[in-house]
Amino acid sequence: MSSTSYKFKITNKGNISYTFDLKLITTISSNEINHDYIKIMVDNNNPTILSSLDNNIIASNLTLSPNESKIISIRMWLDINTPNTEINKNFSAKISSEGVGSE
Repeated sequence: MSSTSYKFKITNKGNISYTFDLKLITTISSNEINHDYIKIMVDNNNPTILSSLDNNIIASNLTLSPNESKIISIRMWLDINTPNTEINKNFSAKISSEGVGSE
C-alpha cells in the first residue's frame, strides 16, 4: 500500500451532473497473473482482491457536477501469498467509466 499510486483526472465537461462507476478492464488474455493474487486500492479506501470485484467495478456511484474534476488514485500490488507459479506472468488493464447524466 505504500507504493506510488497511479493518478488520473476525470472532468465533467458537460452541462449536467454525471454519476458513474469506474471499471478496471484487463487488456491481455494470455499468460496473465491470476486475479486472486492482485490487490487494488482506490483512493484511501480499503484494499480488495481483484477477483472479488463485482463486474470489475473499482469505484461506484461517483458524481461530478458540470465543470467539476476529480483526481482518482489507484494502487495495485501482488498479495504476499502469491505463489512462484505466477512469476513471469503479465498484467495490463485500462480504466473505463460508465454512467448517466442527470439534471
